Amino acid sequence: MIGTRSGFAARHRGDRLFFPAFIAMSWLGVAMGFAPQIAKRFGGTADYPAPAMLEIHVWAFFAWMTILTVQALLIGARRHDLHRWLGLSLLVLVPVMTVSAIAAEIHSQRFYAPRDPDNARFFALPLTSMILFAATATLAFVRRGDAVAHKRLVLLATAVILSAAFGRWWGEAIGMTLGDGFWGLLLGNWAGTIALIAAAAFYDLATRGRVHRVLIRGAAVYALAFAGASAAYLSDWWPAWVRAALGLAAG
Repeated sequence: MIGTRSGFAARHRGDRLFFPAFIAMSWLGVAMGFAPQIAKRFGGTADYPAPAMLEIHVWAFFAWMTILTVQALLIGARRHDLHRWLGLSLLVLVPVMTVSAIAAEIHSQRFYAPRDPDNARFFALPLTSMILFAATATLAFVRRGDAVAHKRLVLLATAVILSAAFGRWWGEAIGMTLGDGFWGLLLGNWAGTIALIAAAAFYDLATRGRVHRVLIRGAAVYALAFAGASAAYLSDWWPAWVRAALGLAAG
């Protein structure tokens, strides 16, 4: 292992297996969660035609995942120069993904509002995920000089944008098991994100003897944000605020 000034090992021989495994699990979540939705789109059975912002978000999301995969391969091939150069494109994707995701969800809310005014509750979930993604991904760029922190911030950012994929894959089963209360909602939407972060934390513990502070702090912030979003979803004030903020009819 190669250490850092903080005493935390910057590299471990297991890294060549863990990070590709993390990406592989991420792609599995994407396939299992989004394949049915993609099939509906191509089959013409989706609830509404995809707006431009949704199309932009989908392409940006797949670009992020593809570039992340190539980045891991470059590190394995010791092409750190290309890794750093390609990493700049991820920075460009951050505002594109964030703005397009929120805009697409606003379009969805406008579609569903006349049919189901209570659907406004759902806005808390993707909004929280995208705010966390934007903050964590930006911080990853700021900390790009610290490879150890940078890797874990990218991991945190990627884990949270996968919430929709894993939520579609596991969410219904979790909701049926835990019910539609606070824990069923929180875990139904973010269990995949939590599992990925937990795997990274256990990996740090197994290979370095402790969890890196970036993961600890990130997990704490994420936990508070997930709890706050779930509480807002279940509140009386949130759907009314969303409808007022977006100019939606109360039904």
